[in-house]
Amino acid sequence: MAQKSTKKGTTKKETTKTVKKTTTKKPVKKVTPKKETIKKEEPKKVVKVEEPVVEVKEEIKEEKKTIFTKRNIIILVAIIVVINIAVAAILIYNNPKNKITRRMKEMGKDFYTSYLYETLKEGRTDKELSEVLAKYKDTGIKINLRNLAQYDSGKYKKEIETFKSDKKECSKNNTRVIIYPKSPYKKSDYKIKIELDCGF
Repeated sequence: MAQKSTKKGTTKKETTKTVKKTTTKKPVKKVTPKKETIKKEEPKKVVKVEEPVVEVKEEIKEEKKTIFTKRNIIILVAIIVVINIAVAAILIYNNPKNKITRRMKEMGKDFYTSYLYETLKEGRTDKELSEVLAKYKDTGIKINLRNLAQYDSGKYKKEIETFKSDKKECSKNNTRVIIYPKSPYKKSDYKIKIELDCGF
């Protein structure tokens, strides 16, 4: 009878050991699948965020293309306008009438500042010179092409002979420079007007 009791005691210890082993293994199995499910869900979220970004980039590219084409059109139009203005300005500048007028102003300035003003200044005070020039402030000092052709040993004579239009040569008597002295009647105080009789 004593041998039977010892066998029962051994069976109880063995069962308790097996219970302990099984309890430690169960929580390990439950933790591992949770980590795997979290890793699987992360790439799905990243894919969903990238899709609208691609669409926005395509829209921006299309907008940039339209802006670029509009800018090109505006630049081309601006270039054409500038070229037309430049060509028109060159034609106007080289127009025979404007060319003669421009050259006569230069001749009249040279005649007045280098010759006439210096001649009137000789033997006069500044006050006396101002009184003389003041007489011409309204009527002006008239210098025709004949006078200009004889000035300074005829340095403008050959050029004046080329002053003409398609119809006729410029009149030597009626084509003239008119200089209007103005206060305070210094050498540079004047206005110039050109009168042409060339058939323009």
